[in-house]
Amino acid sequence: MITTRQAARAVAALSLLLLVPAAIGASGSSAAQPGTLEAASFHSATLGEDIAYNVYLPAGYSSTAKRYPVVYLLHGYPGGSFDWFRAAELRETMDALLLDHLVQPMILVAPDASGGWLHDSEMLNQVGGPQVESYLVGPVVHVVDARFRTVAKRAGRAVGGVSSGGYGALNLGLRHQSEYSVILSLMPYGNPGGVTRALLGGSHALWLANSPGYYIPTMPFHHSMEVDLLAGSRDPEAREAARVLLRAGGAQPMASRRAV
Repeated sequence: MITTRQAARAVAALSLLLLVPAAIGASGSSAAQPGTLEAASFHSATLGEDIAYNVYLPAGYSSTAKRYPVVYLLHGYPGGSFDWFRAAELRETMDALLLDHLVQPMILVAPDASGGWLHDSEMLNQVGGPQVESYLVGPVVHVVDARFRTVAKRAGRAVGGVSSGGYGALNLGLRHQSEYSVILSLMPYGNPGGVTRALLGGSHALWLANSPGYYIPTMPFHHSMEVDLLAGSRDPEAREAARVLLRAGGAQPMASRRAV
């Protein structure tokens, strides 16, 4: 099993290499046994349709009985579940990280975070529409735990994303602390944006309930969590979210602030 802190280091290392994919080629990873990539789908009763997801299985998965921690990665908008493997070269990144012993073997899952059709869902439960939040933290996790040899508890799960996926990872991770122990949020923002007010039925209360920048100061933390926020040096919103998180949770930063 991987500990929460080890998982946080692994996800942080992964995020840093995703930001500089050109550095991957210098690792000499061609000699390593590559991981495998699977495309799958399942019928989501929550959304009422078949939903696709993509999975990275580390080398050796099929030859052992070992259970692996899982990192759930949310794409941005516009985007799809394969973006992490096509644009971000996630398979090559993980192969290189494992070859250099920078992370422990883990399963990576990239689900469709748009609710089955291309729109700006922000991973929210929409009033009168797709219940994307419930689908991501419920059926997706249950299906992955049932199909693959996972560490099927919060200590073995991380959620991450970039841009709107970074917001989604931060919001879902904080709102569902019993499901995830690690949050990786790249270039997030502190609220779902004005465009989503219609998705929430115009409810200001629901909008605030899904705005980390608003609810973090008063949020109770029932579990220890590792939160890794990465953003540009001129991104005051992400820096403020990090400051509020540290103050609200009584936490200590794992490393100095990283600017990219």
